Amino acid sequence: MAANESNTNYTSFTLCGNLVRDLEIHPDHPNIATIHLACNDEPDHVSYFDIAYNGAARIAEFGPKLVKGAFVKVKGAIRQDRWEAPDGSKRSKIVFSAITVEHYPSRK
Repeated sequence: MAANESNTNYTSFTLCGNLVRDLEIHPDHPNIATIHLACNDEPDHVSYFDIAYNGAARIAEFGPKLVKGAFVKVKGAIRQDRWEAPDGSKRSKIVFSAITVEHYPSRK
C-alpha cells in the first residue's frame, strides 16, 4: 500500500446526463440542493438519479446554469442510509452526494 493510501473504503460514482428539472434548492438550507439527473445508458433505457449537492459557493456559481435540459457530469460519493421506521421495520436507501459538478454548453 502506498504511503498516502488509507484503509478507508470509499464508494464513488460518475454520472453524465441531462437535468430533468431545474436545480432544487432546499428551502431551509440554501447551501444544499438536489440535482435531478437522467442518464441514457442504452438507447431505449433511461435511469433517473436524485443527487444531493452541498456547497453554497458552487450553487451560487452554477445555479443559474443548472436548469432543465442542461447537460452535466457529476462525480461524488455513494452511501447507504439506514433507519428504523415507526413500525419497527428496518429501512435503507442509497444516497448519492455530489462532490464535483461540471456544466457543459447545450448540445443543441
